[in-house]
Amino acid sequence: MELQKISKENIFIAVFSYNRGKYLENCVQSIERNLSTENIYIYDDDSDNGGTIRILNKLSKKYFVEINREKSRNSERGGLYFNMNRALNSAIDKNFSYILFIQEDSQIVRKCDKLFFEEIYEIFKSDNDIVLISPLFLKNEQRNRKIRINKNPEYYYDEDVLYAGYDQGIYRVNTIKERQWHFDNGEQANVLKSKKLKLKYVICKNPMMMFLSNTQIRRRESFIKSLFVKIIEFFSGMGFYPYRDILNKEVQEFLSREVAKLPFAEEYLETKKKTRKPWKYSRSDYPFINIYLFFKEH
Repeated sequence: MELQKISKENIFIAVFSYNRGKYLENCVQSIERNLSTENIYIYDDDSDNGGTIRILNKLSKKYFVEINREKSRNSERGGLYFNMNRALNSAIDKNFSYILFIQEDSQIVRKCDKLFFEEIYEIFKSDNDIVLISPLFLKNEQRNRKIRINKNPEYYYDEDVLYAGYDQGIYRVNTIKERQWHFDNGEQANVLKSKKLKLKYVICKNPMMMFLSNTQIRRRESFIKSLFVKIIEFFSGMGFYPYRDILNKEVQEFLSREVAKLPFAEEYLETKKKTRKPWKYSRSDYPFINIYLFFKEH
């Protein structure tokens, strides 16, 4: 099937949510500002946080919102891959050519204009096995990884992470459909399966979105436990730190850089409120949170 050019009209935006309402609202608002599309579909993993439920109700007046009430062993994001399959099937049924998966704790940080869509299209067109393009800035921890450069068209790839199966990025729908792909329950299982199906993963030269840094954990707790977590988060420097959108002048400088200049988030993004550096993106970076979660799960 002929590859369709990508535009805001033929990309299905799937937003995944669980118990972090202000993050979800920030994510959706960033899409509205920078993509100007109504093709936003929200999949929530049965949030029980009052603030999140209020925001979901508000968003449901404008966008499609689906609540996954399936039970899972993992109470936080246990239905993520179930939701990803639901979103993918919906994108196929509605004849979308592309789908963007985005977590609620991520943000689109610049305008997605014609140049951005052309960049994504040229990458997909260059290799039919490329099924996933990451539009995320790089984390500091990736400085030690084997990030390589493709010159024509320009994009990056990680020698140790060559295959698709991840929960954020732009997927090419027709290739997924042709190769009868569906998501299994687990990132590693999906990466191994994509390797068998030869579904490649690359990173675009000029990203437009990023995880928020130093984020709070999802809460499904009693009041006392929630208060205890807030105290740990405060002393660990965790909080809600949205990014300032990149201004047009800054965008032009960013786009015109040499491909050898890798797009690390801390070099190009700025949070609206001051936060600790280096930015952290994983709970494993917070020892007290890990201790708390260990006793909670045992």
